[in-house]
Amino acid sequence: MSTPRALLAAGGAPATVAQELGFEDQRHFHNALREGVATAPGDSRR
Repeated sequence: MSTPRALLAAGGAPATVAQELGFEDQRHFHNALREGVATAPGDSRR
């Protein structure tokens, strides 16, 4: 899951990154990222 983390770290909004990566909505993206790397999307932006 380095691509989502890189997009978020570059300043991408979680909703935008989720849409770009083909997730149905931001909630699915959030859950997938938490399961994949044990961190929330907002944590990647810090």
